[in-house]
Amino acid sequence: MALQSADRVRVRRAQFGEPGSYAGYEVRDPLGHRIGVAEEVLADVGDEPRYVKVRMGLLGLRSALIPVQLVAVDTQRCTLRLR
Repeated sequence: MALQSADRVRVRRAQFGEPGSYAGYEVRDPLGHRIGVAEEVLADVGDEPRYVKVRMGLLGLRSALIPVQLVAVDTQRCTLRLR
């Protein structure tokens, strides 16, 4: 049985959290190297989390958007790890 659109939103929120969560978490690559710091979670018009905006670089002057499907959350270590 396929999930309806609203059910998929609930599943993604349960896995990733509400938009606005995880600001300040460290973002790491699959090997554990630090990429940057999460600034915010960007959502679509239906309030479904889509991207994490990551501040990168020595002074934090660059940023990148990472799809939430590529991110695993570790709330104990306050990190987001790319899969």
